[in-house]
Amino acid sequence: MSLLQMLVGRIGKTLREIFYVFSERAYTYNISTIAKGVDALMVSQAPNQVGRVLFEFPAQLLQSLQDRRAVLCMRRSEDAVGYLHCFISQMLKGSMCTVR
Repeated sequence: MSLLQMLVGRIGKTLREIFYVFSERAYTYNISTIAKGVDALMVSQAPNQVGRVLFEFPAQLLQSLQDRRAVLCMRRSEDAVGYLHCFISQMLKGSMCTVR
């Protein structure tokens, strides 16, 4: 493995850890309960409070680091999918649309 590959790998791991820390500190879901099944986590969201956007991350409800990371990543790709909708639509239908 070359020095450049090692450097890129370390940068990637550092950015991933920064993402997890930021996601935990700026958590936007008011989670009430988390139930763990055999191969899934069921996350229940409490009603949002008026004027409140950030909530405490419910780390005490999660036993393992893998579960914490799964909940931190939950619903993080919705914006990307929204922006890609027009692009995918154009590819499938051949139609044009613009995102503003």
